[in-house]
Amino acid sequence: MKHLALAFILLVPQDDKTRAIRDYAAGETDKRPDLAGLDWKAVRDAIVSWKATAPEKTETELSHSHTLSNGHEATFFYYVPKSYDPAKQTPLTIFLHGGVNSPQAKRGSRQWSVWKAEADKLGWIIASPSGTEKCVWWKPEGEEHVIEAIRHISARHAVDRNRIYLSGFSDGASGAYSLGMTRTDLFAACVAWNGAVGVVTSPQGGNTPFYTVNAKLTAWRATHGGTDELYPAKSQEPVIGQMKEAGVAIEWKNFEEVGHDGGRILGGDRAFIDEWLPNQKRNPLPETIDWTTHDAKLHGRAAWIRILGIANRTDDPFATEKDYTFPIGQAGPARPALGIQIDQQFAGPGVKIVIVSEGSGAEEAGVKAGDVILKANDQEVKTFPDLRAVLAKAKEGDTIKLVVERGNESVEIKCPFRMIKINIAKVPAAGRIRAARKGNEITVLARRVAKFEILVSPDAFDLGKEIVVTVNGKPAFKGSVTPDAGVLLDEVRARHGDASVIYVARVVIEVPDSKEY
Repeated sequence: MKHLALAFILLVPQDDKTRAIRDYAAGETDKRPDLAGLDWKAVRDAIVSWKATAPEKTETELSHSHTLSNGHEATFFYYVPKSYDPAKQTPLTIFLHGGVNSPQAKRGSRQWSVWKAEADKLGWIIASPSGTEKCVWWKPEGEEHVIEAIRHISARHAVDRNRIYLSGFSDGASGAYSLGMTRTDLFAACVAWNGAVGVVTSPQGGNTPFYTVNAKLTAWRATHGGTDELYPAKSQEPVIGQMKEAGVAIEWKNFEEVGHDGGRILGGDRAFIDEWLPNQKRNPLPETIDWTTHDAKLHGRAAWIRILGIANRTDDPFATEKDYTFPIGQAGPARPALGIQIDQQFAGPGVKIVIVSEGSGAEEAGVKAGDVILKANDQEVKTFPDLRAVLAKAKEGDTIKLVVERGNESVEIKCPFRMIKINIAKVPAAGRIRAARKGNEITVLARRVAKFEILVSPDAFDLGKEIVVTVNGKPAFKGSVTPDAGVLLDEVRARHGDASVIYVARVVIEVPDSKEY
């Protein structure tokens, strides 16, 4: 039985206990309800009995603010079209804007308009979170923000959890790469317009390896521009090629005559997207999962597998396979630079600085975040390529003469062009698990995984029969499971209110080293 199909047709009296169960599962309250006397089916029915009602407002921008774990107040905006029908499950499309390092707090406002045509025609809901320097897409706070947008909107509208689409341009596309690698099982498809995996893996960015195998759990669309001054298509071809080689379902387009131009890229890709995206649907119970993480607490879960602990193990069942991981950028030799990061979405004229690196020549010279570079070595700077052309001619030890606009003043700055040592964060060893399910039998290959658990769904397993698990060729578990109402409730909540698939039991497996068998 597919439980999602019940979500808007099975009506259970909305007594206090039913409401308490539903609100806790949806993350609307932290007060866990008393489940005494209830079996798992009663809890399931209470959760899926909720019926969406017509929103008070449509065809207008709605918003919600919440406080992130770092104390930053983040806001996301969303749009519900007039054609939205609360009796039907509706796709949710999320758009991540570029220039995420900007201090501007509400850049997501009206960014959803990228998808307005699809929303009005198909009844889709669209959301556009606001990213800032304190809420960067490829860092934990950015991930937290996007997930809260999904949770909040789904708790109030008839969202089809198997058709949530993630999209973004520039930094937003880089964020889509990141979230599409770490939270892949949330999304039916990821659309990355002119972003770069290298932003996620760079020391200045996410400082996180890109585990390509994780991206196999969803469908992908990526584009780049042949004349893009930030992420030219030629520089991104090896990344796309490696993703394809690893088995990622990715459609890629090089717009050869287009630069870092969101309007032209999105406009040029519209026909493909309108035909391709509506056909993408998440498989919430894939038969095979291949998952890698170095942070089991934050990113240990993929659908029905959760890595609980990582440790050194001598077994490596993947030793003969090619490793498709994009590692953190190599430290290598130091390189000369000003030591600034720029606002990629600044319309100009000039180049706007959003971050001045600690210990850089720019910091020593007094360059400040918010400054707009108008000249460099007496050359007019209208766009980033103008600045890059000047810096390309400079040598280590040179002084770059800048003219910047600071508020209403024009300020001249002599900035040392010197070597910058990139500090690479040490990333703990990653654990990898590949689990294949056939009926009630699960075959697992595990590398550097000390402990993991299998989440048992009645939609995937026969609860009346034993479950058999083999790990690295050795028997690991054989036995029956007992459905538990508490497990069901907690797992729906852990998945941000997603009851499209329910899990009623957990099988925890400790993986010994080969010499410990």
